[in-house]
Amino acid sequence: MICIVSPTTDPAVNLATEEHLLINRTQSMFMLWRSRPVVVVGRNQNALSQINHDLILDQKLTVIRRISGGGAVYQDLGNLNFSFIGPRNLSVSTDYLPYLTPIMEALAGLGVNACPDGQSDISVDGFKVSGNAQHIHRNRVLHHGTLLFDSDLPALTDALTAPLNRYRDNSVDSVRKTVSNLKPRLKTDMGVESFVEKMAAAMTARLNAVRTALTMADHMAIQQLAQKRYRTWEWNFARSPKYDFARHIQTPAGPVSVKFHVAKGIIGQVRIEANFLKKPGRAGLEKAVRGNRHRYKDLLEIFHDHPGFKGFAQAFVRKLF
Repeated sequence: MICIVSPTTDPAVNLATEEHLLINRTQSMFMLWRSRPVVVVGRNQNALSQINHDLILDQKLTVIRRISGGGAVYQDLGNLNFSFIGPRNLSVSTDYLPYLTPIMEALAGLGVNACPDGQSDISVDGFKVSGNAQHIHRNRVLHHGTLLFDSDLPALTDALTAPLNRYRDNSVDSVRKTVSNLKPRLKTDMGVESFVEKMAAAMTARLNAVRTALTMADHMAIQQLAQKRYRTWEWNFARSPKYDFARHIQTPAGPVSVKFHVAKGIIGQVRIEANFLKKPGRAGLEKAVRGNRHRYKDLLEIFHDHPGFKGFAQAFVRKLF
């Protein structure tokens, strides 16, 4: 077993590292990593339906899709992620407990009495402190999870406060639970960097692992994968399952009803209804929207140039998500 503590807080690089090690290495590996603020959505989710789009725009918060299933999570530098990568147990499809157990044992060594919660979570005193997911690649498995150590919990709640009744799809929805940080529950006060080192030491001992670093060849391949996949709109948003979007919007010119059908991130069927739009103008606007990406800056260009939305195009386009 090899243990790696990631030196970067770039979420695209960390997720690319997991995938690279899963596909290109043969040995068992354990990794600890942190990311600067980011929302990570599950492989089978509609990314737009899981996030607070206004907050994402205002704070320029990154949204990234991972290769495993499950729900959306908010991560910041107060959250510690862990990853197990190794041979798959072919007799069990999704067995989480062998991965959760050493994590809970390491937490116990720090004075925290944690327990499994359902199939994929870890809780303390009824509060969720860890969510987990898995991805299978041939005969290998990636199991990864979060550990809320000293995260900004209000920011977490805000980022994952998704719109209601705007999207219809068959994607996986996130399961909301009450969460808590681990830091106040430790028997010894410490910062997140100390927590990382103590977890690394505890897990290295429990797994009989050797702590090492990645090679230069690994780093180059990981950077290429991050750029090719995890930094792209095509992966993070266009990989969402097809969906329908509908919303009735009040504007200074009057109410507007908007309906989209979106597949692979591209708007197909469009219906825009507004009393202040005459039929030819409405048809032209629908034609302009059709075939474009369901993305803020793409739609803003269209509505900003339309005379019917002069003065409020930016506020209006924000409501199209």
